[in-house]
Amino acid sequence: KCGDIKEALAGNHLKLPQMTDKDGCFQAGFSQDVCLQNIAGGLAGYHTYLEYIEDKFEDETNDAKTLEMGIKYLIEILKQKVKNAEAVTTPSPTANAKLVEELQSQDEWVQHTAISIILRSLQEFLQFSLRAIRMN
Repeated sequence: KCGDIKEALAGNHLKLPQMTDKDGCFQAGFSQDVCLQNIAGGLAGYHTYLEYIEDKFEDETNDAKTLEMGIKYLIEILKQKVKNAEAVTTPSPTANAKLVEELQSQDEWVQHTAISIILRSLQEFLQFSLRAIRMN
């Protein structure tokens, strides 16, 4: 409804994973193992949000469930490629639960806007991840 209008989306308090220089995934300072660990951890950080999206569209489509299952599968593949799979950081199941509860209590427009933000952020995260994986 609001397109890319930054003001309309500025009020979100989502703590979505993002790729940063310290993740070791950019050309300067690239480290394959660190990068793969951070990609897997970042994808795991989207888990709570994907469950929220799945719950919102439970009756309408299986696409949200398919997306969540695909992300879980990708995390498992990345963990197999990492030398120290235990080093992959995953957020606690309750880390974003309060935020999701807050989202669920908002009006429908805010909920759909949050879903749009989550999916755009995930798309951007996956694009950065793909570029990093192609570098190795």
